[in-house]
Amino acid sequence: MRERRSVPRYKFHDSGRLVSSKGELLCEIAFTTLSVRGCRVNGAGIPAVGESCRVVFEWQGKQLEDWVEVKW
Repeated sequence: MRERRSVPRYKFHDSGRLVSSKGELLCEIAFTTLSVRGCRVNGAGIPAVGESCRVVFEWQGKQLEDWVEVKW
């Protein structure tokens, strides 16, 4: 079967949070995969498809965050 993804995904098991544009905590999340074009997370209270928010997590002692859009 041919791989349909244009970039590789990596297993990434860590926690983080989704934050609104106003800085309010939306929910705690658990990452399952990570790539340069997105991530897959689980959590209660994830915003609806199409909504934007910031994803925030720590990796190797640094806080990383970026704007994301919920795709599915």
